[in-house]
Amino acid sequence: MLDSLQKNWKEALTEVLASLIGTLGIVFVIAFILSRQIEEGKVTTSFSRYFNEGQIGLSVLSISGVMFLALRKHGKLNEIVSIVLYLCFIIPLVATAFIIGINPGFEKEVLTSTNVSLLWQFYFGLHLVWFLILALKPTIPSSEEAGAAENNRITDMPRKAAQIGK
Repeated sequence: MLDSLQKNWKEALTEVLASLIGTLGIVFVIAFILSRQIEEGKVTTSFSRYFNEGQIGLSVLSISGVMFLALRKHGKLNEIVSIVLYLCFIIPLVATAFIIGINPGFEKEVLTSTNVSLLWQFYFGLHLVWFLILALKPTIPSSEEAGAAENNRITDMPRKAAQIGK
């Protein structure tokens, strides 16, 4: 498992960062522009105003779709790890759908700050789980690597047989 993590962490980090930048980056740029138009406007205020009614829940739901595909492509893992990953995926998905259902039109002051905070926790938590799914993905050796490993195994057979015979 650690071997997969060492091999896959860069690709996993790149994919998750692309998601974070894609979902939050453009909103931050817009918030930056809007904050400059308002006298004494703060970027953080403009940024958070966009998400105050639970809109981040839409990003949680879309990330869940990508995570489901990643889980399905992942291959065989330890059963306990697989169950934990699926639970880490399904529980936030259902809770997010429920919270969005409370305020489907994203109207002002319908959701409590606790629910909005929970959506943000799901957003970042699912990105972390997604990273783990990608990082722990089993690596399949290329044909060259598999051939080299087989060649080494065959070449090493006489030496191992000699050791057994002693």
